[in-house]
Order: sequence, then C-alpha cells, then structure tokens
Amino acid sequence: MAIFISCLNVFIIKNTVIKFMNINGKKEWMILIISYVIIFNFTYLENMQFAECMVMAISVLMNTLVAKIIVEKNKNYITKSIILSILSMLCYQGTMNWIVTLTCFLSIMKEKKLNKEVLKNIALSATCVVIGVICDLIQIRISGKLLNMTQNRMGSIKNIPKNIYYIFSSLGYILTDTYNLFPKYIFILYIIALISIDISKGSLKLTNILLIVIIAIATTFAPYIFTKAGLGTARMAFSIGALIGLLILYCYYNTVSYTHLRAHETRRHL
Repeated sequence: MAIFISCLNVFIIKNTVIKFMNINGKKEWMILIISYVIIFNFTYLENMQFAECMVMAISVLMNTLVAKIIVEKNKNYITKSIILSILSMLCYQGTMNWIVTLTCFLSIMKEKKLNKEVLKNIALSATCVVIGVICDLIQIRISGKLLNMTQNRMGSIKNIPKNIYYIFSSLGYILTDTYNLFPKYIFILYIIALISIDISKGSLKLTNILLIVIIAIATTFAPYIFTKAGLGTARMAFSIGALIGLLILYCYYNTVSYTHLRAHETRRHL
C-alpha cells in the first residue's frame, strides 16, 4: 500500500510539472522517471522499514497536494491547504519539511523566477506547517489525558541555543554521510555537479537553485531547534533525499526551455 500511494505521488508531481512546463509527448516520460527519483529517494528507504510506512506515505502524498494547491491557487486554496497540512501532521510529523520544499520548487517552476509570488507561497506553506504542528501537539495532549499516557518530545526554550549549536556541528557530518544510506560524499558531489550543470545552461539564475537547496536543508533541520529527537534519522529528512531529483528535474526544465528558446530564435532569424 505504501508503494502504491507513493506511485500516486509520483504521478501527481509529474502531471503538475508538465502543466507548468507546457510539454507533451516523449518528454513526459522523462518527467515521470525524474518524479520517481524524487519520491523514491534514498532517505525514503528508512520509512519503508516501518510497519506504519503506509501512513508515512499518506503524509508525503498530502504534503505534495498542499504544495500543489498553494501554487495553483484554486478555489478555497488556503482552507484546503491548512486542512491537508493538519491531516498530514496527524499521520506523521517527520515529512513536514516536504511541504515548504516542494512549494518553493513548484513556485519557481511556475513563475520562472524568484519574485514576490514565490516568497508569498513559501510563507503560506510554512504557515500551514506551523498550524499543522500546533494542532498535532494539541491532539497529543488530549490523547494523553484520555488514555492516561504522556509523550512530550518538545524541549525547553532555554535549550534552543544549545540545539542550534548542535545542529550546525552535526550538519556537515549528516550531509556527507547521508544517514549511512548513500555512499559517503556522493550526495555533496551530486549537488555540486547538478548546480554546475544548471548554471552552464545560461538560462538559470543562481539564486533560484540556491534557494531550493537552502530551503530543502533548512526545513529538514528547523524542527531540531526545539527538540533533538529524531536528529540523524533519514525518515525525518525527506527533502534532503528528494533534493537530487528536484535538481535533476530543474536541470531538465532549463534544458528544454533553452532548447525551445534557441529554436524560436532560429526560426525568427530565418
């Protein structure tokens, strides 16, 4: 069931990206393959080890829908985004970083550049995450009262400076060793290579791709400011795992856009 739900997620991303790229035919198959790489990334392996992996997959799917709804801005999109975000958090909190990361990526794909609309979408997605987290904490308190159980992973506010220091001291190790699910240093090499390829296309602003990379990493580590629970676990780092696929997709997007631009210029000269 987890694999089936994840495959639905792949098709949602593929169809959304195709809509923004305005392409068809054989190029759709390439988008489908890259979308598969995005969802079935190396950090997702850890999710699949758990008996409740289906619930985790539902959470990722809902996060994808939240990002899609925010970027497309259909009727009542704010209400729909908040409701889905809350449901996603109730399923599994570890994938919350995916909402902001995918919203940033799809917004840049749609707008073609970094502008106020992109920043507004990112802010809205972050707001949805905060609302979802608050609702989840409330239900944990209520459930604990009713079932006479206690579970509190949130640390004290006075520990925030120590947590921030711990995050930065662990950041390099985590990005190079990638939770021991990916060959050492390969993740960093992939990111550097893909950024270099994207920049070489000439049609890409460096700020766009750096924003995607920074948000994917920052949103993964942001929850650890308040608690160190889960730090160093791959299941809490879906955005980092998906980052390789996102950069490949953005590289392909710029390749197609550059090809179309050159073809248009050639026809104009003729």
